[in-house]
Amino acid sequence: MQFNSNWSSPYKFIPGKDNLDIIDTWGCKGKLGIYLIRDESDRQNLYAGQATQQDIATRLRQEIKSSHNQSLKDYLLVDQHTVTVRWAECSNPIMAENLAIIGCEPLFNRRMSPWKGTDLPSKDEYLREATRLGIFTSEERSLDNLTKYLISDIESNPQLWERKPSPNRERKTYRERF
Repeated sequence: MQFNSNWSSPYKFIPGKDNLDIIDTWGCKGKLGIYLIRDESDRQNLYAGQATQQDIATRLRQEIKSSHNQSLKDYLLVDQHTVTVRWAECSNPIMAENLAIIGCEPLFNRRMSPWKGTDLPSKDEYLREATRLGIFTSEERSLDNLTKYLISDIESNPQLWERKPSPNRERKTYRERF
């Protein structure tokens, strides 16, 4: 992954020391898109998230204050590790988050987001967004990864992308499926 001009600068957050209001100074208030929570050195991806109905600043405050992801919550609130946060505006945050999960392999993401809506993005839309965000550094790698993990998964396993999975069956994480 190469962070390009579509991504914000890296911002540090120190749990237990920094006030959550500092997030409003990062320029993400009122913007929809995706965010990456990374380790203090800005080298390892810990969590990729999306902001579709609330702005990125609100989602980041929620994630840092009381994440639904227990591993991330422990990392931030119990262990109080300093993190680096980057964000990017996106017209399709669900697609962009799924690209980030596949391309960046964040440590604490358990699964990709199920597709919401009726219009699934085309392979070209996935490739354009992956290139725009710098998630894959070459078109060849983009094609290999996206074709293998996304396009074929959507076409061959539509039940994995349902909005509300059946409570009687467990969903495997994206890593377990491949």
